[in-house]
Amino acid sequence: MRRSIYPTLSNLTIPFAVLVGDHAFDVQRLPGVTAGACALFEHATGVLFTGEVLVWDGNYVYDGEPPEVSDDADRVAFRASVQRLAALPAAAVCPGHFGRGNLDAMRAAIAGYIAGTNADQGANIYHD
Repeated sequence: MRRSIYPTLSNLTIPFAVLVGDHAFDVQRLPGVTAGACALFEHATGVLFTGEVLVWDGNYVYDGEPPEVSDDADRVAFRASVQRLAALPAAAVCPGHFGRGNLDAMRAAIAGYIAGTNADQGANIYHD
């Protein structure tokens, strides 16, 4: 059996930071879309990089592949993760898709996802 020499998020001590020049980004472990999903947040500037953790377009929120396609997505964990994202004191958001995002739009999309009110617009919704 081959073993990876690289650490995975599941075996790293959280929290930790990634240093890029003069910037220190806290790694936010946010499982849901995948078990190892994470975002980067810089407290000094309030910049949040969501990557694949949160992808939204208007009211549509992508919450992972359905269970018949992937055993890695966890919608219960996703729900908790996006609530943590919305609570960060972010000043700007850079999602994994669609360029620089609008922070108010991100928070509105998360609120709609949690409340289930964006379902009529084609968004995925949380199911118990």
